[in-house]
Amino acid sequence: MRPKARFGGPFLSAALAASFCLIEVAPAQARESSMKAKKNASASSPTAFAIDRFSAFFKERSAAHGIVGASLRVAAQGGTVWHTSFGLKDREKGLATDEGTIYHWASITKTMTGIAIMQLRDRGRLSLDDPILKYVPELAAVHNPFSSTSAITLRELLSHTAGFRAGRAFFDRAPYHLLNDRTHSYTALKGKLEEARFDFDTGITVSNGGLNAPLGDMETYLRFLLGETKTKEAAGVLSRASLEEMWKPIALVETAGDDRVDMGLCFFIERRGSRKLIGHSGSQNGFIS
Repeated sequence: MRPKARFGGPFLSAALAASFCLIEVAPAQARESSMKAKKNASASSPTAFAIDRFSAFFKERSAAHGIVGASLRVAAQGGTVWHTSFGLKDREKGLATDEGTIYHWASITKTMTGIAIMQLRDRGRLSLDDPILKYVPELAAVHNPFSSTSAITLRELLSHTAGFRAGRAFFDRAPYHLLNDRTHSYTALKGKLEEARFDFDTGITVSNGGLNAPLGDMETYLRFLLGETKTKEAAGVLSRASLEEMWKPIALVETAGDDRVDMGLCFFIERRGSRKLIGHSGSQNGFIS
């Protein structure tokens, strides 16, 4: 199954998480928390003007698409530029989203699993060309009408080319002291809004979709990927060379005119005109990130 493009949807952002439903959110339910812009981004600067326009776009689209609650964070070199939150994290209690709201990252979690595998590769514990059966021999029982399952490698799993079909911070269920910070998710069935399973256990999918955290933690992760977190701990996570290896195209996803999307090792690489975008989105249980 071909992986779908990870960018180009109704929201274009460095980091966004939302609870989806199909009702309109009234203005009285909206709450915004703004952070100070960088010192060189004055109220009349092009940066501030662009952020104001994008803020208005973000809120208007959130309401138009019936999103219950969402947060957006814009980060640039040197510090956070802007954070805003929209709507509610819990409709029943009327709790508004804010900067500390915890969202479900969904498939963005895959990138962290990929980094963990690259760590093991760099330490000589495995090869990306090892057959998956070396580590998960149970997969030999999977019916494969195309070839032997033993031919599937770790590299193919990381690049989504193995042929399998698609089906603070914490993984899975929130600890008791963070329950009030977890955002709820909602779906609409036959015109009726219903709350989706709250604080659900992702089970075996924990490694590809189980992470939950506020956007401040996502920003920390983004800064690590950007190479801005220059600490001994960050350097010990994964070498820059190995990260950049993950961002090299392996499999074509789609082309449209001059635009092109490729799959790397757990990251999508997109060419949009002269722009190159690297990232990963996520969607699970009513959340999109």
